[in-house]
Amino acid sequence: MKKYLKENLYFKYVIIAVISLIVDLFLFSVFNYLLENKVVYAIIISSYLARIISSLVNYYLNKHVVFKYDKQNNKDTTLFKYFGLVIINISISGLMVELIHAVFPIYATFIKLVVDLGIFVLNFLIQKYWIFKRP
Repeated sequence: MKKYLKENLYFKYVIIAVISLIVDLFLFSVFNYLLENKVVYAIIISSYLARIISSLVNYYLNKHVVFKYDKQNNKDTTLFKYFGLVIINISISGLMVELIHAVFPIYATFIKLVVDLGIFVLNFLIQKYWIFKRP
């Protein structure tokens, strides 16, 4: 059983995603607390700041632990592809949280959690079959 869990790509992806999610939600909550009522679009700004930091953690762990991508030449474009995906995710997440929060004034971090879970599966497929695709 231990060997299965250690080698299972999906299991590792979920564990890394949970770690990244915790980092992202924690940082989002901190930034949103600091910026709320002080800055226009505090939720969107907080989303971007938190996601940039958590994405660096997520990229490194996905590349080396989940997908074990170790291309050793100068044509490693995974970082650029990954952060292109991150920019799209940040925009979708931030805008959806902002819109939902405007209609349903509940805790923004909870809304962000639900929205980001919806993006999760698609991200796995994009990373597996495009960003960290093995030759």
